[in-house]
Amino acid sequence: MQGMIDIHCHILHALDDGPRTLKESVEMCKAAIQDGIRTIVATPHTLNGVYQNDRATILSRIQELKSAVRHFSASSMPPFPIAGLHDLKILPGPMCIFQKKWLPIWKKERH
Repeated sequence: MQGMIDIHCHILHALDDGPRTLKESVEMCKAAIQDGIRTIVATPHTLNGVYQNDRATILSRIQELKSAVRHFSASSMPPFPIAGLHDLKILPGPMCIFQKKWLPIWKKERH
């Protein structure tokens, strides 16, 4: 079974209104695996004036989470192992809410 893909998940810690800690992010990964999710698209808020998350920050936080998940998966001992946790894919996909006021900016950047 391929598993489900969560295409909108605020799983990266301390970036927006998602989890506050890395531990909470890992717990969310564990819950996702147990629910049959095998790929998560991390979608922190960007460009909304409240959360200013750039590409480098998002990619860095994804690597930090992947490392923590691998560490947890490797150190998990029975009776609590989470099968498949080390195979969980976490992809970047920042959440940008489209607003009409951005059209002139984007049009200008294209030329």
